[in-house]
Amino acid sequence: MNLTKPFALLAVAVIGAPAAAQLPGQPLHSALTGAPGCEHVLDLLMRYGPLEGQTLGRPDTVVASPYGSFVLPGEEFGDLCLAALTEAPGDPSCPPTFVVAVTNNSGRPVCDVSVSLVALLGPIRPCDPTATVKIAEIPAGATVEVDITLPPEALAMGANGGAPVGFQKLLVAIDACDRYMETDEANNLHLVCRADIPQQAIAEEPLAEAAPPAAPVEPVEPVAPVEPAAPGESVPSSIDSALESFGLDAENSEAVAQRL
Repeated sequence: MNLTKPFALLAVAVIGAPAAAQLPGQPLHSALTGAPGCEHVLDLLMRYGPLEGQTLGRPDTVVASPYGSFVLPGEEFGDLCLAALTEAPGDPSCPPTFVVAVTNNSGRPVCDVSVSLVALLGPIRPCDPTATVKIAEIPAGATVEVDITLPPEALAMGANGGAPVGFQKLLVAIDACDRYMETDEANNLHLVCRADIPQQAIAEEPLAEAAPPAAPVEPVEPVAPVEPAAPGESVPSSIDSALESFGLDAENSEAVAQRL
């Protein structure tokens, strides 16, 4: 029995496979990560959640820099907070969009402020649908609004009798990457039921007032054409016409005037 022939055929089959044939696929590391999760929000919740309702302030802090350490006065610290949260009108079958207003309670502008929304159905999990956007700049003492749309997975986080169940609560995280030191870190987190989120009011433009109807234009009577005088006839002057209107003859009037 010759056992070398099957191995030779297998080697030929492997070596003779076309090198250009490649199946479509995704990078292998994506199997370990998946969709963006809410680990950064979980970190904020574990660190600052117990401080909810407490404003501890900031003492003078020693800050390291490439040019040496320096003391940052406590009054220089500001605070970022959630000013308003509304849901933008849209199709119920599409992922909802929320309008988040962030206020900068400080005397300095802040840049690249991360805002995250986490859709919850029950306790928070690292894989819950999360959406994060960055606000380019918030001027000192100003409030800036940003639109954030949740992922489609937020509409089907569970099932009830075969029907999909969407998220029931929304966790809002301001400065989600914890980039800035603030006087109140706990107010960067806000948990709200979806049923309690108001709809965004749409300002309707006032209708332009109708212009009053124009007064009717009275028809103008046509002017009778003036017939030209026949040859040899004199055209009566305006004085002759005035005398005729009083019943006087122009020739008799001239005679009377000569006798006088």
